[in-house]
Amino acid sequence: MKPNELAKKLNSFLNDGITNEVFLDTQNHVTKGNYDSQTLAPINAPGMIGDAGISVIDYVHLLENSRFSMIFDDYALVIVECLFKKGNLIKHRYTYIPCPIDKKAMLDRPDEVPIADWILELSTGNNGFESFRSVGIYRFDFAPAQGGENHPVSHFTFASPKCRMPVKAPLSIRDFMSFLFDNFYPQHASFWYSHSPFLNCSGINNHSITEEEMVRLHLNWVGEC
Repeated sequence: MKPNELAKKLNSFLNDGITNEVFLDTQNHVTKGNYDSQTLAPINAPGMIGDAGISVIDYVHLLENSRFSMIFDDYALVIVECLFKKGNLIKHRYTYIPCPIDKKAMLDRPDEVPIADWILELSTGNNGFESFRSVGIYRFDFAPAQGGENHPVSHFTFASPKCRMPVKAPLSIRDFMSFLFDNFYPQHASFWYSHSPFLNCSGINNHSITEEEMVRLHLNWVGEC
């Protein structure tokens, strides 16, 4: 699927997720550039986010500036960014950021209070330390230009910026969402399966891992076109 059509399908999925109460909030995604180099990302560019974790203030800034693709019903943030060349996927960054605040505390948020305001209230109150939960960031990158020693072209980063587990192939948006719904949101599986056929990408390279990386512990994932 080409970038412009993919953006339309992704926005339809996000809007439907709001209707079905899978997501609390979403941002429309747009394509920029031309056929030779075209990006797909949220309207508000997320920018670089650290690998090792995220502070409450960092999380709040993402919320306040709408620098995300979607907010799941457990307040986790997801960011989807892709780069295409002649319609084919040549780079991606998919980020999953669990909410750094205790889930039970978040369930008490009144509907009329913005998420960012509620998090700030919890984190600065008397029980701020008890509310904080550090669960890290999960990110899938495909960046051929940055490949090298200890930096697989396609890799999965979590817990530490030094942890880059090789992935056999880059992921389409569908692959990444399947990872999330299979492992974190199985209760919404039926909703996801109704959309999954429409979020594939063109030009997935089915084997970007090197022989040296193959002997390491790696994710044996083959992307689908």
